[in-house]
Amino acid sequence: MIKEQSQPEGEKSMPMMKSVRTAGSGRIEVVKVERPVPGPRDVLVRVRACGICGTDAAFVEMGGMPGPAGEVRAIPLGHEPAGEIVEAGADVAGLRPGDRVVVNPQAAPSGIIGCGGAQGGMSEYLLIEDAGAGKSPNPSISELCCAAK
Repeated sequence: MIKEQSQPEGEKSMPMMKSVRTAGSGRIEVVKVERPVPGPRDVLVRVRACGICGTDAAFVEMGGMPGPAGEVRAIPLGHEPAGEIVEAGADVAGLRPGDRVVVNPQAAPSGIIGCGGAQGGMSEYLLIEDAGAGKSPNPSISELCCAAK
C-alpha cells in the first residue's frame, strides 16, 4: 500500500514521487511525497539503482532514527544511489540531462542523503544541491560522479 502525505490546504498541487521509509520496527512503507524542484545550481536525478547496506538494515530493524530522548522517527532509506540527470539548473556546469551519475550522499548542503537525512536514495528522484561533476574512476559504472561542490 502506498501512503500519500497530505497537501497543505489551499496550496497548489506539486508533482509527486514514491519514496521508501521506515515504518516501525522491522517494517518499511512506500509513501508519496512531493518531487523536489531544482534551483539554478541544482540537478534532479531519477534514481535507477540504490544499494542496501547494513546501515539501512539497522534502521529498518530499529524502526527509524533514534532520537536523544529514546524516540524513534521514520526516515527515508538509501544512501548509495545512482541514476540519470533529468533536470539541471541554469547555473550548473559540466552536467546535463541524460548524464548518468553516482551520488555522494555526504556532500548535500542541507544534510546527508539517507542515514536520517530528509531525502533517501530509495526514492524515484533526488535533488542534488550545488551540483558539480567529477570523473568516475570506473567509467563502466558511471560516466560522471555527481556531488555537491
